[in-house]
Amino acid sequence: MSTTKTKNSASSTSKKSSKKVGEIFEVNIIDILLNPRQPRRVFDNEKIKELSESIKQYGLLQPIIVTKVGNNYELVSGERRLRASRMAGFKRIPAILKENDFSDQRKLEIALIENIQRENLSEVDEAIAYKELIDDFGLNQDEIASKMNKSRSSIANKLRLLKLPEPILEDLRTKNIDFGHAKLLLSLENSDLQLKTWEKMKEKDMTVRELDSEVKRVRPDKKWRSLNKGKDDKTKEEEEKLKDIFETRVSILKRGNGAKIVFNFYSKEDYDAFLKKIEDYDYFNI
Repeated sequence: MSTTKTKNSASSTSKKSSKKVGEIFEVNIIDILLNPRQPRRVFDNEKIKELSESIKQYGLLQPIIVTKVGNNYELVSGERRLRASRMAGFKRIPAILKENDFSDQRKLEIALIENIQRENLSEVDEAIAYKELIDDFGLNQDEIASKMNKSRSSIANKLRLLKLPEPILEDLRTKNIDFGHAKLLLSLENSDLQLKTWEKMKEKDMTVRELDSEVKRVRPDKKWRSLNKGKDDKTKEEEEKLKDIFETRVSILKRGNGAKIVFNFYSKEDYDAFLKKIEDYDYFNI
């Protein structure tokens, strides 16, 4: 009787430890190590709490993804779900076991893709993750764009954000300002002017359009301001449309029956992105 019990116990232990790759199993939360390549630096506690309440009511509907590391499991994706499950008081949660030969690059890519698809990763954390792929793994912007299913100009614009002073980046990371605000501040020539304009923007609670006017006012570009003097509303509206398409400053100069369009680029990356859009006929639905 005692022998049978021992065998059953050993069999049960063996069964628990022999998890198959691809299967869903219950994992002890205390056995999970966090992904060292998690791109998200800031977690919204209110949203984690909301997710926790949902998990309490319905359970964790989407398993996390882990790999086996020694006697533990390392998280590949699903840190928000893990945090919310822990907050809900769960001791064990469903997980999918993947091959443990994931490289650090692959772990970063998977976590980044998951966060981008959920559309709640800050632009700053996204940019830092792209920079890690470049600096740590030798990828170029075209390769990142292909892996993330994004345009090269989108990758370049996010990377440019990292040139902003840290206080502005922190405001963008915590969603106190919009990506549109940050792009306008980037167009200013130095960090002192960027910080000064940012402080005024916060003080006056400026919209993106209001900040655009302020940036044009403070930017030392008399020639550009003279080009835009005395324009009618229709021309200004056309300029705004082109600005939205090409993500750069545009001025339309009308003379008689003719017109000239002037584009202004703040970096070589912006200019290259513009040329790529011109080459991409699908972009214009032609």
